[in-house]
Amino acid sequence: MKGFGIDFGTTNSLIAYYNSEIAKEPLGAFMDDGRPHPSLVWYRPDAASPVVGWQARAQMNAMINMMGNRFIHSVKRLMNDDRDVAMIGSDRRPAREVGADILKHLMKHASNVLPAAAKDMDSCVMTVPVYSTGRYRRELRRAAALAGLRVQSFAHEPFAAVFGWLYAQRIDPRTLSSQKVLVFDWGGGTLDITLVQVRDGHVFELGNSSLSDCAGNEFTDKLSGLARDQFMTQTALTADKVMLEGETKDRVWVTVEDAKIRLSTEKSTTIDVPNYSHRNGDALDLSENVKREDYDGRIRADVEAARAKVLECLHRAAVEAQLVDLVLLVGGTSRTPLVQQMMHEIFVTKVVPVGDADSVIAKGAALIAANNWKPYLVKPITVKLADGSFLPVFSHGQTLAAPLASKPITFYCTDGRNGSAHLLFHEQQRPTDPAIQESLNCNLVVPTNPKVNHVVHLDRIEVNCYVTEDMTIRVEAESSSLGKRQEIEIQDICYGLEIS
Repeated sequence: MKGFGIDFGTTNSLIAYYNSEIAKEPLGAFMDDGRPHPSLVWYRPDAASPVVGWQARAQMNAMINMMGNRFIHSVKRLMNDDRDVAMIGSDRRPAREVGADILKHLMKHASNVLPAAAKDMDSCVMTVPVYSTGRYRRELRRAAALAGLRVQSFAHEPFAAVFGWLYAQRIDPRTLSSQKVLVFDWGGGTLDITLVQVRDGHVFELGNSSLSDCAGNEFTDKLSGLARDQFMTQTALTADKVMLEGETKDRVWVTVEDAKIRLSTEKSTTIDVPNYSHRNGDALDLSENVKREDYDGRIRADVEAARAKVLECLHRAAVEAQLVDLVLLVGGTSRTPLVQQMMHEIFVTKVVPVGDADSVIAKGAALIAANNWKPYLVKPITVKLADGSFLPVFSHGQTLAAPLASKPITFYCTDGRNGSAHLLFHEQQRPTDPAIQESLNCNLVVPTNPKVNHVVHLDRIEVNCYVTEDMTIRVEAESSSLGKRQEIEIQDICYGLEIS
């Protein structure tokens, strides 16, 4: 039994594997000297192939005002559409191509580290945030294809984290009758909080909440601001005199991020940036000792915002904090002492800092791939009828795998007010309550010909629905009177994982 999982992260990315032929430890991750790979790509003016990961990070710190070099990080944030994100020489690069370069680097490293485990690496399960759109999943799949990988399926990051942690505890998730696990995943790009239910061979989301643009990258910026303020105090320079150029910003970002990591275990640390600024033509170096208590002061408001999001997640799930069985802290930002203190204040003893927090999501994805666990529809997809009732298109519990198709549906339209039929799609909010429906913001308008010789004509609308490989639902509808076909794609559907 074999499988590969990829955690494509904002700050770091990683491939993990499960291979039952490796007797000692079948589950592992392709770490670089015990660390995941930075999601950083360095495009050089004099080379066709980019440099990715730690080598790029080291050069980012070393390159001082060298023209023509381009460093791209946090590309995950840019993969919700196909727009170009960088000019590399005369070439325009969309985000998926930058993502593909990162994936190629991960695959090459895996092949070098453990050829026996990596030789069959042609498909994988890729993890995505719970709130990810179909567009994001499509761009991620396209990036994988450019790297030579086929995506078996997508799995939610918190689900993978739960599986990775349960495996480390030697617990088979299929044996759990009921377990509520809150996954607090604060990485470099976003804070994702998900209350996960593991019950009777199914894993699904009870509630979630998130903070975008408030994560490790922003914490790095705030620590950089603290060092900058101390530097200005020492040099008596004003803000308008400390204007950092692009290359200097890159070097500062890398150096400060390292200092931020050190502050998770140390009370203070020193940030050194050569040639930080200039005065009267002379270069000035930054060398500032920063204290954790001062750093805490800069991020305290963000940590309180995270507390509010945790409570929001519990409210959406209608679950009290004391009823949560386990809280997993995942992601580099969750190692921040102030963050851990806040989580213990809410959940007391239920909080578990995950020892392999950098790799647990990728490992969980590898387990999903090896077991071939399939996503399933948590909430039925329905069409609202003229009498206010709802007709199911895909039912609760249905396995989601392309090219799954619904049964063809025929609607009859006699409303000739505007010469069109409107198909309004809804998602049942809770499987236990069919009366509660939530609009999917998908209004498919099909042109009709309701009147022939001033007589109302009964127009027939033929509808077919398909599950795509990007975990979206494509709807095709055709008017029998005009023969005109329209289609729409339902991007956001709620899916869980069937593990029985």
